[in-house]
Amino acid sequence: MRDHVVERLFSLFTSSDRAEAMAGDLVEERDRRGAAWFWLHVAGVTLALVRRAASDAPLRALTLTVAPVFVATAAVRLFPPLFDSPGRWMTASVVWWIAALSSGTLLAAIARRRGMTASVTLTIAGLAVVFVCLFVVPRYAFPQQIEWKDPSPHKATLVTVDTDVALEVLDWGGSGPALVLLAGGGVSAHQYDDFAPALTARYRVVGVTRRSHRGSSVAPGGYGFARLAEDVVRVIDAVGVTNPVVIGHSFAGEEMHVLGARHSAKISGLVYVDAAFDRGDSADSEAFNAVARTVPAAPSAKDADLASFAALRAHLEKYGGAGPEAYLRTRYRTNPDGSVGGLWARVVELSGTHNLIVSNPGEVLQQIEAFVSSLPQRR
Repeated sequence: MRDHVVERLFSLFTSSDRAEAMAGDLVEERDRRGAAWFWLHVAGVTLALVRRAASDAPLRALTLTVAPVFVATAAVRLFPPLFDSPGRWMTASVVWWIAALSSGTLLAAIARRRGMTASVTLTIAGLAVVFVCLFVVPRYAFPQQIEWKDPSPHKATLVTVDTDVALEVLDWGGSGPALVLLAGGGVSAHQYDDFAPALTARYRVVGVTRRSHRGSSVAPGGYGFARLAEDVVRVIDAVGVTNPVVIGHSFAGEEMHVLGARHSAKISGLVYVDAAFDRGDSADSEAFNAVARTVPAAPSAKDADLASFAALRAHLEKYGGAGPEAYLRTRYRTNPDGSVGGLWARVVELSGTHNLIVSNPGEVLQQIEAFVSSLPQRR
């Protein structure tokens, strides 16, 4: 009984007559020695024919053996999720080398039997098919597999700030005084991806993504303002920036209050970008703002009103109340002669939406530069 499968396998590497004779000899022995012996000898004869075919056309065999290695490398780069475990790597390696061996020996046999032209033509056609499958088809059929790359020129790292809690830290580099950027609630430090590069010509710029925001660890607790501020301090220590100016937007003002009150030795200053809030009933905010817009602004304090805190308090009492003098002294500086200096925190009104980083980046940048340059140098 003839075994046509084995005959076709052998005929890839030798003449049809010889393949039929060799397969016939093995079939006769199979009936006497069993199927296991038969397939073991089929494998041995096939390897011997492969070696013979490769030796007859070594250059073509080598070329077609090496080519799949390059194809495999391209596949790994295009489809990394398919090769993310050692088991898959081993399987892929076996498949690629079997493909390499098969294609090399097949083309060597074709060259022997059909000539150089047929072998070269098949080689070019095969490589073209591989190229189309790996580079053209995925681009148009599976565009979601092309990974997006963040264009912002920062280095992203994780800094451990608590047990099982690591925060994403974006470092845009730069030189000069250090700035630490804190995003608003619900957003990450990537909020500054477009804004931060404008600062690096004069400052060292670092952004922090608070816990449980995308990029940082999801923590079961630690969301009090004191703990969030402590996270920022630990990032400052880990990154190695010295006495940075902390710039925060929106919700970050809560952390910045604590940084100023408890960690002032760690920072040079605070910049609130629409981040200082009135903690009244938010439900009435719009109604309050509508009325407030109809009320004329209070007259500015004159030199006589700034001669002392008592004079300033008397001035403010005329226009809605001043509060205790101790409160005023936490807001205003005291000059050497006892008169009232400027506000401890300079307030600047800018036009734009709540997200000033997006709606008015130029003026925000200008005010940050003016504030940092006004600070005394620390040693």
